[in-house]
Amino acid sequence: MDEGFTKLHRVTCILHEHLHSRMADLLAEAGVRQAYMEPGRTVRQFRTNRKFGLPGSIVRPAGAAVGVYRLHVPPSSSEALVGKITDEFELNHPGRGTIFVQEIKEYTATPPERTHPQENAAGIAVPLRNLALLTFILSMKDAGDALARVALSLGTGVPTITLGMGTGIRDRLGLLRITVSPEKQLLHLLVSSLDAEGIIGLLVNEGRLDRPGRGFVFCSPVLYGHLDTRLRIGHQEYSASMGQIITAIDELKAGTAWRRRFPGPPAKPSFTLQRNYVLICLTVMEENTPAYVEAAMDKGVLGATNARIRRLETDGSPGGARETCIMAVPKGAANGVITTILQVSEQRSEKPESLFCIPAPLIYSYRR
Repeated sequence: MDEGFTKLHRVTCILHEHLHSRMADLLAEAGVRQAYMEPGRTVRQFRTNRKFGLPGSIVRPAGAAVGVYRLHVPPSSSEALVGKITDEFELNHPGRGTIFVQEIKEYTATPPERTHPQENAAGIAVPLRNLALLTFILSMKDAGDALARVALSLGTGVPTITLGMGTGIRDRLGLLRITVSPEKQLLHLLVSSLDAEGIIGLLVNEGRLDRPGRGFVFCSPVLYGHLDTRLRIGHQEYSASMGQIITAIDELKAGTAWRRRFPGPPAKPSFTLQRNYVLICLTVMEENTPAYVEAAMDKGVLGATNARIRRLETDGSPGGARETCIMAVPKGAANGVITTILQVSEQRSEKPESLFCIPAPLIYSYRR
């Protein structure tokens, strides 16, 4: 759809849950009146010494509850806002959190007011470029935790897990549907765009996503951000952790290209990646997604993933529970699906609070 949209920047910030009130205050100070928060958890490796003085150490996964904050701002305001949030929470240091920015096309919401201009504080690291966001939507129980452990072993960044509900594809699996839970774990992983295709290949194989009903993955571009490189916590042998070393070299090299894991053309995978897709994302009042999903499926969308989120109002007006819905469609079909959703919204009293799309140059889902 070439008309009727506003180009915005989508800022995503992942912070420990105890920082919620500070984040709300900061957004209010910056002039951001509305944001959405989704509960989730990060996964790291926790290292302890072996008992009884035995040599070596034990490494096991450890999770921490986080809030995933998402807000839309004009492109002219995003760098200043990211700098302010980074400065407040020291997100350029390993273990403090993650923040990144993506470009979107917003179709329904009134363009947000420009945030107050802020100069980035002195000493704040330049955000990293050439990043990509990988999102794995997994159907099997605890599949997100298992895949998070593999992602940590790759040394790319700290994975974040959120929860969702699937619809569409499961209903079309016939008898196989009884083995596929509607409950989903969503694994979010910020990586170097140079390694995105190779990492997808590894994790699809490790997660056995090349089997029916296991899940799917999509890759979306990231303009810039700070990723959390503190993969391991607990006992530390040296004065600087590996995360601190990686972050320091990222700053010196002004990017992540120096630690590319898959130099040269990516190896041909045992499965086929689909290319040139678009993610259509919808935010509505709770329990209002079915009408939109059914209309989208009539236009050929195979399925959607819903998640419960909370709307935050920094100006004192009431927020409350909302639902967000993600649908991946071929680029050529996106206009028709968006038009259909807008037509459905005209017939309903509760309008979508947000409808936007973002490119997904790579996706993978099982195909017979």
